[in-house]
Amino acid sequence: MYRLTEIDFARLSQYSDVNVLVAKEKGLFKSLLCKLKISCHLHSLWQTRQVWDSLVSQDKIKWTPRKALTIGIVQDIQRAFSDAITYSGRGASPDLAEESPSFAKQAMDYLLCRRARLPEGKILTVLIRKRDPHLFGALFEEWKRAMEESCTTGSDPFVIQAFIGNLLTLLPYTSPPVGASLKIPIYREGAWTLISYTIEQKFYLTPEWYSEPLPAYGLVSAEAPSILTFQGSTFPAGEGFMAALLADFTLGCSVGYLPARWGHGKVKEWLTRQEDVQGYGVSLGGAIALRIAHLYKGHFSAVHAFNAPGTLPHQSLHFDNLPVYFYSQWNDLVSSTGLLPTGESVRAFRVLREKQDHFAKCHNVSYSGSEQVTYMLTTPKFENGRITRIALTILHGLGALILFPFFLLHLLYRLVRWAVLSLVKAIGEEETITPQQEA
Repeated sequence: MYRLTEIDFARLSQYSDVNVLVAKEKGLFKSLLCKLKISCHLHSLWQTRQVWDSLVSQDKIKWTPRKALTIGIVQDIQRAFSDAITYSGRGASPDLAEESPSFAKQAMDYLLCRRARLPEGKILTVLIRKRDPHLFGALFEEWKRAMEESCTTGSDPFVIQAFIGNLLTLLPYTSPPVGASLKIPIYREGAWTLISYTIEQKFYLTPEWYSEPLPAYGLVSAEAPSILTFQGSTFPAGEGFMAALLADFTLGCSVGYLPARWGHGKVKEWLTRQEDVQGYGVSLGGAIALRIAHLYKGHFSAVHAFNAPGTLPHQSLHFDNLPVYFYSQWNDLVSSTGLLPTGESVRAFRVLREKQDHFAKCHNVSYSGSEQVTYMLTTPKFENGRITRIALTILHGLGALILFPFFLLHLLYRLVRWAVLSLVKAIGEEETITPQQEA
């Protein structure tokens, strides 16, 4: 990466023989941010300021605008920026030229940050009222197309790998059929290769007596590691909506704790048949992936969690040998709650675009597919000590307390419904048997 030199800051030497300038000079701080933006290949002053504030909070930048500024201090600041920024440049966004894409393509492009607006059409009907099998089939086809195109964008392998991870977390939302074939790019020896995978198994992590179960999928290949991807929180018409809502707001439990405890036995049998497994999940799915991987560390080679919430203190996770990659998009409230997993093998990233989005969009789209994206390395220790994280964790606990009675009412409704249906079925069977006996 290009580094600043004394030539870049020759303006400083105009003021004294020791290259000192009082920082109160008008426009100096903005000028410093502009040079940092250029040297670190950042995309906007807003983005540069967010990195600056984060490094100041981590005590990696000790200079303030009230202190004198030297070239040595400037170079230390630039070094802190360079160490923190893992990648800043083009996202995995191909050139899209379709004039009138389908609703499924619009939806996929929006989720992958290739489209600024929500899909056109009856989106409320699709999300809330009706589950359309034809739409999910079209979404799966668009997903396969996006996956195969991901390695052709010419972007850096780091961001393409992150983009592929984002796509794998979206797979459960397309309700793919078991046995379906698909291709996933794998980076080997400096080149991308499309590897054939098969969706071998669909897991139901939660019990049917409470609601429609929350799914996960196991993918296998003869040429590459197996993949286990977990569905996260979904929309009202999506599969396992109530189960996901309960997993998000379980009183006294971390997000994702219940599905992991209920479903880990079903996943274990599949894991024992695999030589190498990589786990993926977004939001609630990321929390479940981390919990399952913590239970069966010996079966996983890596875990990738995107915009996932952390844990409560009494259910914290620690990894020393299993690589864990935790991605949190800037201004996402969900991944700013709970404690991040700790350990020597955990790498945490903050992901930024060139401008700030509202918190709902930050959580639902994949910044890796945007035109420009930045990955900033952070640490679980710093993230877990942030005041905003502590406050959001407390608020989330209060939300779980408020919603708990509604979950009990839903359970009561399911039990009454089950009892009525069982009674009706028994009466029907009795009426069928009686005429036969009379005959």
